[in-house]
Amino acid sequence: MKKTLVVISLILVQYSVYAQKISLFDELAPLYPDTKIIEEVNHITLHAPKGGVLSVNILLNKLEEKDIIKINHNLEGLFYKVKTCRLLDVPVEENTGLDSRTEQYTNQTNPHVLRRAPFRVYEVLQPITFPFFSEHKTEAFNIKWAIPKQLSEGTYESTLEIKGLNFSKILHVTTVVHKSTVPDSGYNTYGYTNWFSLKRMAKSHDVDMWSQNHWELIKKYAEIMAEGRQNVFWVTLSDMFEKVQEVPQLQSARLEKLIKIFSDAGIYYIEFSPLAHRTKGDWSSTTLSSNLNSDMLVNSEEGYAFYETVFTQLKKIIDKNEWNGRIMFHISDEPTDEVVDDYKLFVKHLRKYFENASILEATMTLGLSDAVDYWCPQVQEYQKHQEFFENKKKAGDQVWVYTCLIPGGKWLNRLLDQHKLRQVYLGWSLAKFELGGYLHWGLNHYNSPNPFIKSVVDHPQLPNTKNKLPAGDTHIIYPGINEPWVSLRFNAHRIGLEDAELFKILEKKERIKLMESCFKLFDDYKTDIALYRKVRKRLLEKLDKN
Repeated sequence: MKKTLVVISLILVQYSVYAQKISLFDELAPLYPDTKIIEEVNHITLHAPKGGVLSVNILLNKLEEKDIIKINHNLEGLFYKVKTCRLLDVPVEENTGLDSRTEQYTNQTNPHVLRRAPFRVYEVLQPITFPFFSEHKTEAFNIKWAIPKQLSEGTYESTLEIKGLNFSKILHVTTVVHKSTVPDSGYNTYGYTNWFSLKRMAKSHDVDMWSQNHWELIKKYAEIMAEGRQNVFWVTLSDMFEKVQEVPQLQSARLEKLIKIFSDAGIYYIEFSPLAHRTKGDWSSTTLSSNLNSDMLVNSEEGYAFYETVFTQLKKIIDKNEWNGRIMFHISDEPTDEVVDDYKLFVKHLRKYFENASILEATMTLGLSDAVDYWCPQVQEYQKHQEFFENKKKAGDQVWVYTCLIPGGKWLNRLLDQHKLRQVYLGWSLAKFELGGYLHWGLNHYNSPNPFIKSVVDHPQLPNTKNKLPAGDTHIIYPGINEPWVSLRFNAHRIGLEDAELFKILEKKERIKLMESCFKLFDDYKTDIALYRKVRKRLLEKLDKN
């Protein structure tokens, strides 16, 4: 089936006599402000399932400042959620380390990066209106469209007409729509959570906490997370409780409003932030202290009395709103061997109030059997102890994975100096290893005042520290003008999650055989984008026969 669909015109009014260069790029290909178009690509073919999302990048070289750029399209005639964005570049001041953090932490060179730092890379998708006045000799754009579930499978041709004062160029995009359908993210799709900060959200957009503007921002962030296939959202309990005469009081209306916003956006699971932390922040501590009252040991007479008040109020509102099947708890982030006994003791206290509560934890120990329901090791620890975690799955537990400032080197992560296929394969890993989900701490935890101008940040923020968070670890979206702006990394992770839902349909042996053409382990994969596209096409063609 052939259907002529679209003309996208980029009209450039130029006041120069030299030829501009314009080329299409795969959205997973790295682009930099100093990228020079050697050979112009005039046509690209993209394969997609129904319910999937596609986009293409366009790079323009040899512009003059203040060129007038206008992009017209009528994609809405067939596709939906059509959006045109300008790509903004951000800095990568240091390369990710061979093991973790940045290279200077151990003074080892990491050969598994896109290019040597410092450099700038196109990353942020900035919605724009036209006419647009170029600011640089090179500009880049992204055009995105979603495939309606009711659209007939077939081939749809789109023509991009590029015009300027002294040149004219025709580009072509072929969209091949396949039979299979990506399910909407929800309670039965792969788990995905990005931790976010409501305080940072307010600060980055210069609004007051809990003001009407703040609530409107929260809604926009929730919608963006849902578009990225996030189906778990966390609730920071310190934002929901306020002390009244030293007694914690749940702000019930605030909690109900927050959960309604995320539920309306289509995000199903409610994840309560960690109740405790290692006492005094000491990694060798054997005790846990409260996150709602930092001087209090949770497993103490005072701690139990305090949390009786907290848990009683939480249980009442959970029961009232029938949230029980959607709730997950965290006890303490990244528990170690030293704190296992105290951790398990507090779990027993929690279960007095929430007998069937699910506990999800980013775990750094294997000693929490019968205490956690959702194990969440770092990817390299999962791979190292895969037999242990397979046994946990057989016993009825779920196993997720996470990344953060660790791991570096060739391990899958989603940092700025890494190939975007690594983010895609994080999604694939869930289907390949039959994992429950993926967790990352950094949706918008900017430790720098402005993530547009600083990507690598001190951790903690001490003078002359070599302990730094690598580029992009603190965030995967950006504080745009009155709204969040997504990144190419964010979209790449979504692509991988879409793929994972489709891989899940295949029989296990067939799925793994197909995947291993380009992805075998968390540190064994290929970064050939053409190969990835070939494998994805084969996946869609296999599903066409079902």
